[in-house]
Amino acid sequence: MVARSKAKGKSMLNKPNKNPVSASTMFKLRALAKKNLEEKEGTLSNKRKRLEEIVGRVEEKMFGERKDGEGTSKE
Repeated sequence: MVARSKAKGKSMLNKPNKNPVSASTMFKLRALAKKNLEEKEGTLSNKRKRLEEIVGRVEEKMFGERKDGEGTSKE
């Protein structure tokens, strides 16, 4: 029994990778992932700018004139 479990464990360790990926494919995948990340960051900054514009308009309506660069109301 003991020898069988050792052999089973050893065979699992020596099992070859079923889906090997070439270096060129990995390079392409990394480049694509980097491009997607940059696009996602760009859309997030656009959303942030849009939200700042909306907040600015709401502040103008509620408090009169808006203080640029400050998120607090007029005191």
